[in-house]
Amino acid sequence: YNIQEKDRVKQRKHMKNVMTKVLLILNELNDLEDNNLILLLQKNYHRLKLRRHLVSKQRRCRQRKSWNDFQSKLTDRQFRRYFRMHRDCFDFLCHRIKENVGEDEFKSESFLRHLVDDDK
Repeated sequence: YNIQEKDRVKQRKHMKNVMTKVLLILNELNDLEDNNLILLLQKNYHRLKLRRHLVSKQRRCRQRKSWNDFQSKLTDRQFRRYFRMHRDCFDFLCHRIKENVGEDEFKSESFLRHLVDDDK
């Protein structure tokens, strides 16, 4: 598993639990008046919303890996499998794109690093 797959599995389990709870509530409240049902569903919705908000506050902030760090750890074979071209071809393609759209649009890592250094 990678981190995204684990998150997807957690989300599916969570949604399954939520749906199960909603179905249980609906079954239990089948004989109640519509207004009471709506109030109860709204209450559970807000409780769930609060829980999601609290969980979101506990997320870890991660530092994004730089392109140089990422690509330097890849073997040539891995690089080719990820990007379906050799490194030289990829560098050439990036260079051509940068020439055509400009540095402001392409936003290479060195360009972004220069912007961050200027802000300090």
